[in-house]
Amino acid sequence: MVKLYDWQKTAVNKWIQNDMKGYIVAPTGSGKTLGGVLIISWFLDKYPNSTVIIAAHRKRILKQWKDELDIREHRWPNAKIIYSTYQTLSNKEEESIYAGLFVADEIHRATSEKFRLSFKTVNYYSMIGFTATPIPRLQQLFGKPFIKVPLKDVPSPEIEIENVYINLEPDERIKRKKLSKGIARLSSQIKKRQEQGLEYANREHILKLMIMKRRRITYNAHQRIETAMDLIKREWRDGQRVITFSRTIAQAELLCWKLNEQDIAAGIQHSGAIKGGDLELYLNGDIDILCSVQQLLEGFNDPSTTVAIAVSFSITPTALEQMIGRLRRRWHGVDKKFIFIIAKETSDEKKDSVKVSKTTIPFHKANKYFWDYRGEIFQKKEGGRRIYYECTNIDLKAYFYNHKPKGGMFKLYGMYLLIPIEGEILELTLPRMPQLTRYSSREFDIHKKWTSEDLEDFLNRVGERE
Repeated sequence: MVKLYDWQKTAVNKWIQNDMKGYIVAPTGSGKTLGGVLIISWFLDKYPNSTVIIAAHRKRILKQWKDELDIREHRWPNAKIIYSTYQTLSNKEEESIYAGLFVADEIHRATSEKFRLSFKTVNYYSMIGFTATPIPRLQQLFGKPFIKVPLKDVPSPEIEIENVYINLEPDERIKRKKLSKGIARLSSQIKKRQEQGLEYANREHILKLMIMKRRRITYNAHQRIETAMDLIKREWRDGQRVITFSRTIAQAELLCWKLNEQDIAAGIQHSGAIKGGDLELYLNGDIDILCSVQQLLEGFNDPSTTVAIAVSFSITPTALEQMIGRLRRRWHGVDKKFIFIIAKETSDEKKDSVKVSKTTIPFHKANKYFWDYRGEIFQKKEGGRRIYYECTNIDLKAYFYNHKPKGGMFKLYGMYLLIPIEGEILELTLPRMPQLTRYSSREFDIHKKWTSEDLEDFLNRVGERE
């Protein structure tokens, strides 16, 4: 018997209380599909002659729903269950399809101008949506979620985060530097024209093309493939199952080809791959390495994947949430690892923090971080662990050490503030440092134990509330 999470136990009742409409926000690996099956089952038990439409943006996600429902479908012989992509529903704008229940998985995908038409195509009595990515537009269209599952409530393996740095080749640095100068010059010209109330549409288009060209240099840095090869071989020989993410199909294809050339069985997965790619081979265990693009960021569920490598990436909260989500499912108590290949002196390096589910990993300090089932991010230290987590009682992000400080000194350096609090050291990120320079250690009583109230009072005075 499947053990339900707390949110799954209450999902049906809360949905009914919400007039059988709305959506649920839950992290990857939290059992959204099972939660949806519970709601569908309740609905069809009550309305056995109904039509249920299940929509998602990828057929692979729809297959997961079908696999879950096929084993239960005999309970509702008179019901009709339709599986459709948002693309298909949006193309039937002039038609009207009636559904007793409309299930919208990855509902944030349905907020685009095109896919939003699917909600006009389906004339539904009740609706339930699911997402791990609550983008602002989602709330604008559908209001607030009636259930929001915290990451800490979802058991997951410990995930080590490792940064591996590479250099651009001399010719790549020259090309990138030349483009950067051109971008800065053109941006300045456009800004001046806008200040004068003049249009510069053609130049804005050229600026976008130049920015895209500079990004391609970063994404396709020569050292990425060889570095990825070394990392894959290191992990694969250690018995790990590896998936890689690339920003371009060409890069994923080249990586796969080079691995196969060295007699390392690897598969490819992207939208243009022959016969849909090698995902089934990977899921069946015939190969242990899968080279992919962002196509697999959603709807790919394989608990046995133990290592993920971002060969090239564009970090946004959404992308990172989805990438790390590929590893969040537990597998026989095994720890997992996510490796980022970062090109020095590029935008890769400038992304000094990456927000995931309202938790921030200091990106430039991410080597050897772990993520445990409570949603805590920590570093392994001798005699304990250094935990990074969201300090909810004062609504600030903080580090805690699990050992007592040797002294009660107040320290201010770089981007961090260290003060003793309740027998432990609190390391607090304060981004706008100039506002703190007028405060010195004399402001603090170093002989007392700080409380949350003391800290909050200090922050109010400094004006650095997050």
